Amino acid sequence: MEQKQSAPAKRSRCLWGGNYGEKEARGTESEPQGIRVLAFSVGRLLKRLLDHVEGCKVQSIINNTFPQEERRGAPCCRHGEESVCDDQAAPPTRLSIRGIRAVARASGTYNVRDFGAKGNGVTDDSQAFMEAWKKACASSGRTKVLVPAGTYFLNPIEFSGPCKDVNDLIFQFHGTLKASTDLNKYVNRRGWVAFGWLDHLTLTGGGTFDAQGEVSWPFNKCPTQKNCNPLPSSLIIVNTNNTVVKDITTVNSKFFHIVLMNNNNFKGSGITIKAPVNSPNTDGIHLESNSGVTLSNSHIGTGDDCVSIGQGNSFVTISGIACGPGHGISIGSLGRYNTEKDVKNIIVRDSTFVDTVMGVRIKTWENSPVQTTVQNVTFENLIMKNVGSPVVVDQTYCPFAYCDHSASSRVQLKDIKFKDIRGTAAYREAMILKCSKGLPCQGLKLENIDLTSSGLYQAMSVCLDVRAQFSGKINPEPCK
Repeated sequence: MEQKQSAPAKRSRCLWGGNYGEKEARGTESEPQGIRVLAFSVGRLLKRLLDHVEGCKVQSIINNTFPQEERRGAPCCRHGEESVCDDQAAPPTRLSIRGIRAVARASGTYNVRDFGAKGNGVTDDSQAFMEAWKKACASSGRTKVLVPAGTYFLNPIEFSGPCKDVNDLIFQFHGTLKASTDLNKYVNRRGWVAFGWLDHLTLTGGGTFDAQGEVSWPFNKCPTQKNCNPLPSSLIIVNTNNTVVKDITTVNSKFFHIVLMNNNNFKGSGITIKAPVNSPNTDGIHLESNSGVTLSNSHIGTGDDCVSIGQGNSFVTISGIACGPGHGISIGSLGRYNTEKDVKNIIVRDSTFVDTVMGVRIKTWENSPVQTTVQNVTFENLIMKNVGSPVVVDQTYCPFAYCDHSASSRVQLKDIKFKDIRGTAAYREAMILKCSKGLPCQGLKLENIDLTSSGLYQAMSVCLDVRAQFSGKINPEPCK
């Protein structure tokens, strides 16, 4: 299906660390005015990456629309204004003024080694990476940040734009980026490496993001506490247009491996994601409020969803995914927060699931605060190998011991199709169809479903408040 693209999201202009950019802009009395202006323009690039709704407030991945938190007590800017926060609001990595006055606005390759990166896995290379990024972003035309082979230790770092005169910006890394295991480094932070406010970014090179999450997983309370404080995700890409991510690996994230938020026309391929089956909340790729996303030809094995499609997404195509272990590919969970938007035009096709808890699933909470819609979704040509429950619609979703069943889900499901899905189911409940009692599923269709048991029990269907259309071969026997 041809994907329509929406207009690029409006970009917030709140800056990092109020007076920092101004101090660099002043320079000295002997400096030429043009250099002072240039230094100021580069200083402006230090704005906070994760501004989304109101100035310096960030959104929390686990809350779907990041909770409002203020960095180090700094007062917040208003959305769309040019004001800044106080001196205490510093970015995770500050740029020194060294080199800013001598930026050459020309295309080129900026090797992090040339800016002092050691690549020994011990020395903090964050400053060198930021210096290389600053040079590339301040250049013009087609430019590249190059990370050669080696192991680079990085504290939380944000690569942000806009890079006004750059047509194509390539971040090519061949080595391994290693995260700090000290959670104090991530105070008021939701991510480790972030890219944002960029056009035509390419992230590639065969390198690896190693978040060393195994040290932090014991501190994750989210599997048992509904209102938890999530650990930082590994890679966040926010507010970009025409981004390509290909041939990268991410392993052992502390929380989600990759988060895509508010992007337009994103293409990801050749992505490898690895985490143990018992690692909590290590979703492979999580999507929020994107339009025009293509994910293809990737291998994802984690302790949670291989891909999770959250609220506000449209025109998403997922194909050629080898998923497992993990919880399958999910739309949701949805219907938990009052800021959620509709999900429309989703395709999941030509993929294989091996030893996953679920196959393809739509999950929504009961007692939803607002009414939203999930519409025009197709799951097609999927192979299941020893998958717990391969086909799932669950509008009574709640993973906790105590759940609110006082009202049915207010997420309306329309035009949902499961087609050409075959293989084996590890659970007796191979097909689960539970629709909302208050807003019954409309246009739910199942065609050519053939699922047999991989265990001792005969596969069966479980249904609740469902009126579905069945065609072709349906095994297990459909609900009556």
